[in-house]
Formats: sequence, C-alpha cells, structure tokens
Amino acid sequence: MLLTGLGGGLDLWLRQKLYRWLFYRMGRGVAIGRYVTLRAPFRIALGNRVVVEDFVLLDGRGTPENPVNLVIGDDVFIGRGTHLVCRGGTIHVGTGVNIGPNCLIQSAREVVLEDRVLLAPFVYITGATQTYDRLDVPVIGQPTSSQGVRIGRGTWIGATYLSTTAFASAGTASSGPVPSSSTTSPTMPSPTASRLGSPACGPRRRVRSGSTAVRQ
Repeated sequence: MLLTGLGGGLDLWLRQKLYRWLFYRMGRGVAIGRYVTLRAPFRIALGNRVVVEDFVLLDGRGTPENPVNLVIGDDVFIGRGTHLVCRGGTIHVGTGVNIGPNCLIQSAREVVLEDRVLLAPFVYITGATQTYDRLDVPVIGQPTSSQGVRIGRGTWIGATYLSTTAFASAGTASSGPVPSSSTTSPTMPSPTASRLGSPACGPRRRVRSGSTAVRQ
C-alpha cells in the first residue's frame, strides 16, 4: 500500500520487484505506475515489458474456478485511468496491444484483444448488454445478456467507441479501423475494411497505392 502513490525511479523499481509476488505471473521489465488498483492479482498474468500507467484498475476476480482470468501479453501498454474488469468472465490481451487512456474493457463472459490491436482513448468494450424487455420490472432488476467480444489482429478503434449488443453478437472486428465516435461494429468483412458512424456502418475499403493505403 505504501508503494502505490510513490513516484520516481526507485519506487517504480520497488513495485517491479515487490509486486511480482502478488500476481499469478509477472514477466520481466514490467512497469507499474502510481495508484494502480489490483483486485485478485493472483488471477492476473502479466507478460514481459508490460507498461501499466497511473490510476489503472486491473480486476482479475472473474470466474472463481479459473486460475487466471486476466491475461496480458508481452509489450502491452495500458494508458492512464483505464479499467480492465473481469466480472464473471475472462479478458485476454494479446502481444503488442496499445490501450489508450480512460478506456473500459469489461467482461461478463469473454473479451479477447488479439495481437497488435490499437485502442484510442475512451473506448468502451463489453461482452454484455442490459435487457429491458419487461415493463413491470425496473431495468436494474432485469438480467444481462452476454455473448463475448473478440477484436481481431491489427484492428484500430478510434476514440469514444462503444461496443454494444450488435458488436457482441457479431463477435469479431478484424484488422480494420473503426473511427472515432462509432458504435455497434459488426464483423469486419476483410482486413482492408473500415466502419464508421453511430451505429458503425460501411464498409469502406483501404486499397494499396504504392507503399500507402488509400481509402475508398
């Protein structure tokens, strides 16, 4: 507890050494910032060279029967104020993923970010949505529905993106950009496709022109 709010190189080094005993697994070269909140860290596995910035929440509670609910791969960057929350499910973050500041990734079933995914700030990804079919029961008293989310390798998602039922039902966004302020992205039809808008629609295509990509 004394180390959470301390800054400077020495305290970063101390967290790197002492926090190792809290996690299920912690790789080499991990950097953990100040005021990082850990819930059930013994169910969290960190790869090599992971950077966790200040005010991040890592919640590994998830499913009690799983030894590990939150898996973070090698060379992952987690921006300031981002929350990764396992609520009855699991989260798997692949190699080389960059998660911007103030994102929320929440799993009631399974959320997978494949390798080299890029998330801009204020992205909200969840595998669940709230049902509201009954009029005689307050929404808060009605169940949630979850089918999980998988973000395909190399996908870029722009700022203030929100994944909701259509995204969770479709399952995968693969290797294409989803620009800022978009919602409900279905499966990407090809690695060169992009979707935009609210709800996200398209697709628009990226075609090669020499060494660069041109949108059509």
